[in-house]
Amino acid sequence: MERPELREFYKRYHKSDANFEILAISIDEEKANAEKYAAAEKLPFPVLFDPQSRTADAYSVEGIPTTFVIDKDGKIAYAHAGLEPAMQIQLMSELGLKYTGMEDAGETK
Repeated sequence: MERPELREFYKRYHKSDANFEILAISIDEEKANAEKYAAAEKLPFPVLFDPQSRTADAYSVEGIPTTFVIDKDGKIAYAHAGLEPAMQIQLMSELGLKYTGMEDAGETK
């Protein structure tokens, strides 16, 4: 449920001068499955492959999806496990972003 919201958030707010990046980390055992999924979902952000779940273990991930906002010093500023209904609003708050209306994103009303 969060994929479309993350995809739209990234398209709207991640510009060439953005001071944040969104990374998805796949823990699928087969890289081809992760690549197929990323292509089917048209994910605009990088998808990393971690079949041994080292990243999930390092961050004590207990469920999928889990979202982290990591600050410029490499510290976790925000973490949420499970689905988050207002993800875009939470990310905007954590990243200090202001709402851009549809006209700012190159779309028409």
